[in-house]
Amino acid sequence: MTSPPIGIVWRNGYVRCCDDCFDKPYLIKEMIRNVGNIIPVVVLNKETKKAQCYLINDTMTDFDLITDHVMCRKVQVIANYIINKQNIQKSKLSLDDQNESCEINYKMNYNQKGLATEKEKIIFKNIIGKQNILESKDYDL
Repeated sequence: MTSPPIGIVWRNGYVRCCDDCFDKPYLIKEMIRNVGNIIPVVVLNKETKKAQCYLINDTMTDFDLITDHVMCRKVQVIANYIINKQNIQKSKLSLDDQNESCEINYKMNYNQKGLATEKEKIIFKNIIGKQNILESKDYDL
């Protein structure tokens, strides 16, 4: 598999991405190259934070919309995490700042059992403020 574009994440059983990075040519090429890669693609709308599920069509030239509420719900639950991570990766932050921000974002928006400490929230907020990479509605500090 070639390195996926920023925002496309291959997981066990599905691919997830935001609507602005739904790279159909890349996904079609990877699914044609390896039949094991033919899995649903869940696309998250960044504005509404609603997901839609797609599956490659029979001719392997485009994607058909399918109904898979469970798969869509899995992505919608972590919508803030996905959006923030993509924004962090696209930012001009140093690699160390990106890694630290991604770790804090994971704690705050994905694994909510281990919420970020106050110190981490301040660091995250400062990094975001410097780069203006996230909208205030995408995270709760």
